[in-house]
Amino acid sequence: AECAIGQLGGLTETGFWWDYITGVEGGMGGPTIWFLVFAAMVMACVIIGVNKGIEKLSKILLPALLVMMVAITIYALVAVDGTLDGVVYFLKPDPSKLSGGTFLGAISQIFYSMSLAMGIMITYGSYMKKSDSIERSARNISLIDTAVAILAGLMIIPASFAIMGEAGVSSHGMGLMFVTLPQVFDQMPGGSIVAPVFYLLVIFAALTSAVSLLETVVSVVADEAKLKRRKSIVVSSFLLIVIGIIVVLGFGPLMTDLSPYDQGAGVLGILDTTTNSILMPIAAILTCVFIGYVISVKTISDEVKEDGCEFKFERPFEYMIRYICPICLAAILVFGLLDMFGIFSVY
Repeated sequence: AECAIGQLGGLTETGFWWDYITGVEGGMGGPTIWFLVFAAMVMACVIIGVNKGIEKLSKILLPALLVMMVAITIYALVAVDGTLDGVVYFLKPDPSKLSGGTFLGAISQIFYSMSLAMGIMITYGSYMKKSDSIERSARNISLIDTAVAILAGLMIIPASFAIMGEAGVSSHGMGLMFVTLPQVFDQMPGGSIVAPVFYLLVIFAALTSAVSLLETVVSVVADEAKLKRRKSIVVSSFLLIVIGIIVVLGFGPLMTDLSPYDQGAGVLGILDTTTNSILMPIAAILTCVFIGYVISVKTISDEVKEDGCEFKFERPFEYMIRYICPICLAAILVFGLLDMFGIFSVY
């Protein structure tokens, strides 16, 4: 609310963000209210349906998102002194900063940004036409995802580096988004205008992702419980609200101290760490094993080549799914578990 009216002063106060999400700092309706508003928006999109909901939403929001990202990036590069040094800092490789944690963090980001091991790709794939090229779609998704990730980095890192130095880009996740960036916007020329646009962009991105996740749950519940779509939406939405409120209150009244599992972020930290380090790698390994050794890779290849579609990378795909991916994923799982339990740190 303060950001929307161009008042960034309160957001830059030390501890404001943490005080707000834990309930110490009142105002702005409280995080639970805003969660319910956001959940209602997500449920409305799913109720409308994939074609009329997420598809139309994506056609509007994602191009708008891209335009806003490009505009903010150009503005930051032009208006903020020292951003070119920030660009060099962002793009120039520094081998001394590489560690096992770097690769684990990158893999975790790939899981989320590409929606892997969550069932989202399978759910959306079920709505594709047989004539659609799966290989071309996979290639385009990978290229676009990488390009947007680089653009997001150019939008955030150079300005943060120029205004706050290396310390400004050392934080990550919620710390970078809601603690560091408000300070950057507050010192940026025209930051009171750029900040609301940026956080609107974040809401757009979160909305499309959340709709994808709820749609997957709705589809699975409908198939497994033999429910009609409307009833499946009701059940899935109820679970969304209950679990979501627990997570929101997990920063305050339900705050837990289960270090190292909570990672300093209450219930959200526990769920985030468990998902990143255990559930998604296990789901990905089981998927590789199932495709490579149970139903056979040929089944997938035949599906890709239906209606005369090409599969140029059929042989590399077979080796990746049967050998390379399971080994790499198993290593990620083992090191993630060792790091989570404090036995061996990869950072």
